[in-house]
Amino acid sequence: MACQHRTSLPLHINSNQDQDDDYNLWLHIFGIFTLLATSSLGVLIPLLATKVHSFQLVPALALTLGRQFGTGVILATALIHMLPTAMSNLSSPCLGDFFAKDYPALGGLLVLTSSLVMHWIEFMATEFNQARVRDPASTAAAAAGSGVARTTTAGGHAGWKSDLNAFLIHSHLQGLALLSDAQKRISTYILEAGVAAHSVIIGVALGVSSGSEFIGLLIALLFHQFFEGFALGARIADLDPERTSIHYLLALIFALTTPTGVMIGTIISRHAYHSDSVTSLLVEGVLDAISTGILLYMGYVTLLAVEFNLNRELLRQTPRIKSWCFFALWTGAGVMAVLGRFA
Repeated sequence: MACQHRTSLPLHINSNQDQDDDYNLWLHIFGIFTLLATSSLGVLIPLLATKVHSFQLVPALALTLGRQFGTGVILATALIHMLPTAMSNLSSPCLGDFFAKDYPALGGLLVLTSSLVMHWIEFMATEFNQARVRDPASTAAAAAGSGVARTTTAGGHAGWKSDLNAFLIHSHLQGLALLSDAQKRISTYILEAGVAAHSVIIGVALGVSSGSEFIGLLIALLFHQFFEGFALGARIADLDPERTSIHYLLALIFALTTPTGVMIGTIISRHAYHSDSVTSLLVEGVLDAISTGILLYMGYVTLLAVEFNLNRELLRQTPRIKSWCFFALWTGAGVMAVLGRFA
């Protein structure tokens, strides 16, 4: 018998026998394709706006505001959609006294751990790329590519020193650009991993639901996936423009995550399924906690701090545009906070 303690989560299916009367398989299949289309639309809009000529009529300011809106979406997704479920699952009495009484803060520990691991990964990636910039072979290749040659003037070595200084400045700037691109790629990959894990979980929740619960959850998830896809797409579009195929691959992976979760949920719903079983609580709780840590770190450190405190383009803007960016950030968080009532 499954433990019946959870009342705040949208999933309360105990077995397929209880849901045979109102479980509509064709409606679930419709939901899979609808979510696929909505997720694809959300993640592709920012990509098309920056890469396809006919879509480049979108103002640059709109894309900037879209990125800030997406940052708000990501932060609210972590704090409102993931964290409560992780804490509830991993402190459930169904898991025993250790989880419920001895250490009910296990969910918070996993959030903290995943955030620190993300920080370590970014630090190690930075160290690796700095080592590549300092590598003599890379320095020689950069010199050859930049066309810098050692020359000697009639007056001595002044020309050689001047060219050397120019080369060092060029190499330093080239190294900073490489480091920035590498950090953006790593940050985006980590961000997608956190979003994808959450998307699969909510897809499974939708797949095992039935009746009016399915309809309400599907509508909420359509909005949820569109805005989350837009947030991720804005970050993907900001990557190295020469890696277009990678950009669309990342978009495709996101678009498939929730439909894949729905398919998994639909399959397991045909068998005995307990949303409050030990396995279900642990899997959902651990994945949500890890994803929360990832999204919080990426949202506050990589997205929020960098965009508002270190982005020279934004710092040079007028107070009016800066205010719009803050409003877009708050609007994104507000939209996901409202959706948290339903999904």
